[in-house]
Amino acid sequence: MDNDTQTSKCPLCGADVPAGAVKCAHCGEWLNERGDKGFLDWYFWDIYFRHYADFRGRLSRGRYWAGYAFCLVISGLLGLLDFWIFMVTLLPVPIASLLFGLVMIVPGLAVNVRRLHDQGRTWEWLLINFIPVVGSIWYFILMLMPSKPQKA
Repeated sequence: MDNDTQTSKCPLCGADVPAGAVKCAHCGEWLNERGDKGFLDWYFWDIYFRHYADFRGRLSRGRYWAGYAFCLVISGLLGLLDFWIFMVTLLPVPIASLLFGLVMIVPGLAVNVRRLHDQGRTWEWLLINFIPVVGSIWYFILMLMPSKPQKA
């Protein structure tokens, strides 16, 4: 058998892909672990912006938390920028943080839904956050739980 006729399964959608493929033609997920991507590209850009409004597929716990950590760092830096803008111009609106928050609404929801899919849950589990105090703690614990293997 030559390499062109061999296929493997996509780890996210389960579709057959040629053995030498880099990306799944069905769901668009990268098939090699990191390939030639840099750390920032793999753990932030790919998660949030290459799959901007992609609510399908799965996202591993490690990539989820690494991307979340990058968002926290960016938010902190933008908070410092907003503080500097306030001190210089006395503009009381945190404009940089506000813009970042607006840009991140859709990809943030998509990332959380894909993380829930990785655990075998549906998007409705996001609604647990509306339960005061306990819901946020419960959701945080859910995000810490390991992935469930995908059914073949």
